[in-house]
Amino acid sequence: MNLKSVLGNRMKTDVYLRKFDIEKDLHLFHKLHSDSISMLFYGMSEFNALDESRKLMNDYIKSELNSKSIHRVISNIDSNEYLGEIGLFNINNIHHRANAYCILLPESRKKGLSIVASSLFYKEIFTKLHLNRIQALVDSRNIDATKSLIGIGFNYEGKLVEYEYYNGEYIDIEVFALTKKHFFELYGDK
Repeated sequence: MNLKSVLGNRMKTDVYLRKFDIEKDLHLFHKLHSDSISMLFYGMSEFNALDESRKLMNDYIKSELNSKSIHRVISNIDSNEYLGEIGLFNINNIHHRANAYCILLPESRKKGLSIVASSLFYKEIFTKLHLNRIQALVDSRNIDATKSLIGIGFNYEGKLVEYEYYNGEYIDIEVFALTKKHFFELYGDK
């Protein structure tokens, strides 16, 4: 049995992915990026001003136009409302890999949305782009992200000891990866 059969119809009913709409998404995007708990493990400080969020959204859009990253809004299928985001950055076309991230509003967490959104996103990525590997570098204190990545099908590859310096301390980073072959073994054929 693969993950696609386990997820069943949920893949089609809860969320869909779309591009950012600055005016529509800005306030909920800012809510997420200004929340200190959400940003604790995200590798950046929370935003204080709406303009900071607007600038980041614009940077996401420009980066995607330059083929350096891909960012999608995880959106409620009924209301079209922003629930979070998923994306790739540091796209490396020589080695066919990229780094992944997924972040949800606090009220959207622990509902299985990251698994559904990831299955949709990575299917599109592995089908349309010439990528073979997606990796996630996760703050070792972020137990929820670790559980989510394993639930999606990422494999744990090891720990980068004292890899980042944040808020006056060195933190360990856990490395997870998902290959194209493994993704389609879990989620079904292209």
